[in-house]
Amino acid sequence: MIEATDHYLRVPTTIEPDFADRTVRAKWRSLHKNCKFIAIYGFLFHAGWSTWERNVFPVFLDESMGRRSVGFVQSLQGLVALAAAPAFGTWFDRSESVRGARNFTVGVGVVALAAVLGALRRPFVSDAANAAATYGALGLWGLLLSAQGIFTDSVLASSAARGPERQFAFVAKSTLWRLGNVAGQALCGNQIFNPTSMYIPVRFADGFGLKPTTLTAVVLAAQVLSVGAPLACDALARAVGRAPTMVLVRLIEPAALAALALSGDVRVSGGAFLCYLGVPVGTRAIEKAVLMDHTAKKSRGRWNAVESVNRGTWAGSAAIGAFLVHDYGYGAAFLVSAAFTGASVVVLSGLLVALRGERA
Repeated sequence: MIEATDHYLRVPTTIEPDFADRTVRAKWRSLHKNCKFIAIYGFLFHAGWSTWERNVFPVFLDESMGRRSVGFVQSLQGLVALAAAPAFGTWFDRSESVRGARNFTVGVGVVALAAVLGALRRPFVSDAANAAATYGALGLWGLLLSAQGIFTDSVLASSAARGPERQFAFVAKSTLWRLGNVAGQALCGNQIFNPTSMYIPVRFADGFGLKPTTLTAVVLAAQVLSVGAPLACDALARAVGRAPTMVLVRLIEPAALAALALSGDVRVSGGAFLCYLGVPVGTRAIEKAVLMDHTAKKSRGRWNAVESVNRGTWAGSAAIGAFLVHDYGYGAAFLVSAAFTGASVVVLSGLLVALRGERA
């Protein structure tokens, strides 16, 4: 037994050799309460989030402020993450207590939600005042996403032992927040957008004339698939290793985007969208566990900030997507996205050497 104590959480963690062989229920019961609270929070947060910003908001922006605004809003959130994440991660690492970071994150959440509600309750007229209110509110929402991501991931990593236990903690969080997406989708009964390619719903509506109810059914099926993806990837990682699992599953993304770009068949595009939205997300918990396993305790906040910056930089490219869709069409936007995601898988494949022989 190896005892470990985190520098700011004071949470003792114990590496147990038989953890990987336990049932899912037994693993969940043995997790520290911090891990359980964060996983349940993820469910509630994403259930609420998916009923508005991740469902109807892109269509609302498209119809009220123009198609380019869909990409510009995501770009704004990316710029906010770029500016705020490094400072917040450094502060979190240097703090002797999580209380200040927790209170700050909660405070940002309250202000952001109030700003969003205020912006959406305004009688909408496409003028500068309403645009400023909308972009300002979504900028605050981007600050919340950055802060709460760094906070929850750092606490989660510090509350679970290195290896299988930490990986399962992230798998549990990922599974429950994706279940929250399904719950929000079922409650909302409207279209959803994926941050990686938020123009896909608009593409299906414009290109294939799908009704909102039909698109909802496809997305709901993908969301249900995504709930089981983290546990399935966790099992695959135990069988073939974490690095092969990440590379093989992530290859689905560029393949699906290429299919969306090149196929004019609604069944092929629908299947590609189903796979794109439902399967690759299963490796994110493994990727986070690998990162935290190889990160010093006092640097977790900063490394989680780097993750936020990566997401922010990638989200900022949504502005390029807006111009590509407007000037060259959906096919060009999806092909460019496929090229970038394919390049990312090439970089990720370096872990095949770095983690050679490792099992989850």
